[in-house]
Amino acid sequence: SVPTIVAQAANASYTIIDRLFIGHIPEVGDAAMTGVGICFPILLAVTAFASLIGAGGAPRASIELGRGNFKKADRILGTSAAFLVAIALTLTVILQATKEPVLRAFGASDANIGYAVDFITIYLVGTVFVQLTLGLNNFISAQGKTTIAMTSVLIGTGIILDPVFIFVLGWGVKGAAVANVIAQLISSVWIILFLASGRSAIRLRPSNIRFNRVIVPILTLGLAPFIMQI
Repeated sequence: SVPTIVAQAANASYTIIDRLFIGHIPEVGDAAMTGVGICFPILLAVTAFASLIGAGGAPRASIELGRGNFKKADRILGTSAAFLVAIALTLTVILQATKEPVLRAFGASDANIGYAVDFITIYLVGTVFVQLTLGLNNFISAQGKTTIAMTSVLIGTGIILDPVFIFVLGWGVKGAAVANVIAQLISSVWIILFLASGRSAIRLRPSNIRFNRVIVPILTLGLAPFIMQI
């Protein structure tokens, strides 16, 4: 449980630290932080879809491991990965097309809509990395390898990258979004490489990355955490 708690604490801390950096952008920090804060419900909605697949698929795969049915566990992982990518691409297209009215609905004004749009436009480019990181990391925890899962979360925080892109390069809010996307990219690559390796009890095999009817029990199990978060 300790690595899991550390990972959750690091993830929560990053949200706070990220806002601290943005709030200290010279002259426009207040408006920038407000703009990014308005994006937060969209970010939560995106992660809810990762929970739908990850929180539903990982326990199902773990059950099959307990039964000694490794092939089905691998198939559940592959199907989950396929649906995570499909959901990510769909969310990216829909939210990119509707981002301004959605942000206005969440309270964006003329004073901060520019910052909100700048942040969410870049953040949505990395939606597929967010989906894969949050969704597939569940499959690492389901094996009992919580230290590996904790490392995945720590890699994805991007705390080191934030000040570089925001202040050193002077990219402001866009820099915070770029730092987030790069961190999630690195984290997703780390997770995929682990799940595809011999160290993982549940293997991510290219032949299993396809749409399959096994998604139905995954969705039924993941529906509750999805509804609570959405």
